[in-house]
Amino acid sequence: MNENQMKSRGKRADGGGWVYGYYCFLGYTNKQKHYIIPDHASAFYGIEVVPETVGQFTGKCDKHKKEIYAGDQLRPDGTRRGISNFIVEWNDKHCCFTAIDEGKDNYIGDVDESIQYHLLSNLRLDVIEISGSIHDTMEKG
Repeated sequence: MNENQMKSRGKRADGGGWVYGYYCFLGYTNKQKHYIIPDHASAFYGIEVVPETVGQFTGKCDKHKKEIYAGDQLRPDGTRRGISNFIVEWNDKHCCFTAIDEGKDNYIGDVDESIQYHLLSNLRLDVIEISGSIHDTMEKG
């Protein structure tokens, strides 16, 4: 497996935005602190993050070659009106990343139209762009 597949990101606990690297947590049970260790740093240098915002890199990129992480919101090409976002999540049943269809009207992949999620690997990523993150939306709402 490519080491980049294990990359994660999380929102800084101090409010400083996103940090990218490798996820770890340290401390006693129920008192752990969660960290992202940036690619350029050693294991002794971690940035504390909000654990609910940590998302793993899916190994996929959108049409702009931007990395897709769990928790990202994906939007089909802007040329199609009335299409809702997808939300990227890990699916334990299928042991893979899926894109949850918020509006049940997105059919841009080789999938059964009656289901509400798509395997991320089945989506046509050449017509999808990242429109935000569920963690950014939660902060505004």
